[in-house]
Amino acid sequence: MKNSDLINPSRRQFITQILPACSMIGMGGGFAFASNRNDPLFQDEEKHKFDSEMDKILTYRQYMKLRYGKFINIVKAYSEQFGKDKVIELIKNHDTEQMLKYGQN
Repeated sequence: MKNSDLINPSRRQFITQILPACSMIGMGGGFAFASNRNDPLFQDEEKHKFDSEMDKILTYRQYMKLRYGKFINIVKAYSEQFGKDKVIELIKNHDTEQMLKYGQN
């Protein structure tokens, strides 16, 4: 399959290739790739200190700022330098390429 086929598949390609894969995952095929945390093989003998729960509860705003703050600041700086529309186009193109690679793998 070519990249253009993934972005804009024909009706036949959609019905014969994409739809069955989505159906398998939707019907529980995704469990084949998940590990069972209750399985003794996946249990660590000792719990690491970084696996313990944190005492502080974050608000959504605090979490988002910690998680995405650096990325947002970079996007704002690039928007001032190159223009908002150009930055949005670059991010969309990059995201599309990454998702195509993810789908191929």
